[in-house]
Amino acid sequence: MKLKAKDLQEFGDAVRDLVWRDDVIELLPEGDYGAGGCWALARAIQEFLGPPAELWAIASNYNLVEHVVVRYGDVYLDYDGASTERKLIARFLDEYTYPAWAAVRKLDPARARFARKVGIPCDPWVVKKLVSLMNRNFVERD
Repeated sequence: MKLKAKDLQEFGDAVRDLVWRDDVIELLPEGDYGAGGCWALARAIQEFLGPPAELWAIASNYNLVEHVVVRYGDVYLDYDGASTERKLIARFLDEYTYPAWAAVRKLDPARARFARKVGIPCDPWVVKKLVSLMNRNFVERD
């Protein structure tokens, strides 16, 4: 299944609405996407969408990994919904004032190791719960 940009925008809006519910926030480490829940969410989105969804990271002059997102074609998905690369970076730099620059990079094994080392977890239990919520909320049943 290959989604179009319009479909991805609608999916991103639905994800944003779902992931800020209290019952979902309670699943996250420290109850916060900024404390490492972003990778679990990105992994769940990737698993739910399937290929060509890939895990990417926002890197900065400060860290190899600041935030983990899903890239699907030219669209990036996270807890704020769907964004272009430019909007994603602008939002990150607005939210976090310390980096001089930021860029998106593929979450390769070295970045994944770094993310775990600095406390960005990807708890398989949380991923499974998030995928289950997406299936329950986004898949139409007969």
